[in-house]
Amino acid sequence: MRTSTVVLIVALALLMASCNSKVDREKEEQNKREAQQTKLKNDLAAKFSASADWNEKLKDRLLPYSVDLEEALIRSDKKPILFEGFVEDVTRNNNKYIVRLSHSESPKVYFLLECTPELATKLRSRQGFDHVAVIASISSVRKPNIKLESDLPSSPDESPDIEVTNPDAFIAKGSMLDFEFIE
Repeated sequence: MRTSTVVLIVALALLMASCNSKVDREKEEQNKREAQQTKLKNDLAAKFSASADWNEKLKDRLLPYSVDLEEALIRSDKKPILFEGFVEDVTRNNNKYIVRLSHSESPKVYFLLECTPELATKLRSRQGFDHVAVIASISSVRKPNIKLESDLPSSPDESPDIEVTNPDAFIAKGSMLDFEFIE
């Protein structure tokens, strides 16, 4: 009886140590990924002398106004900004490429950025909705006046109900200078 109790205790201790080491390895891998992402963003920002702290100006505002976002994104020192976002679309209009990105933090901003054919090709090398770090020079910021929302009708014979609401997102336009994929 005593031997089986000792064996059980040793087995449980080994199992717990194994689980802890797995959690430690996962945490270490996560920390390594975060450090690599931070280095990638810092290197990208340094390459263009870009401001990575533009949204710090908005921390004290629960609901920023367009002018607040404009002051944060369109810098008086003419430095570009760095932000993280997700690629939603790449379009071409009159031989100009436009990238639509959604900013992943608050406030909600959709960036519409003109980019070079080379950057558009690099963006299109992935499958879509990629997480990216972007360097951009912003020229305008606005909040749409209305937002239309609709639910799909329950049958093809019904027409959709369209509701007019206040938008909760801003649109920033400008130029994409560079970007890097965030893994």
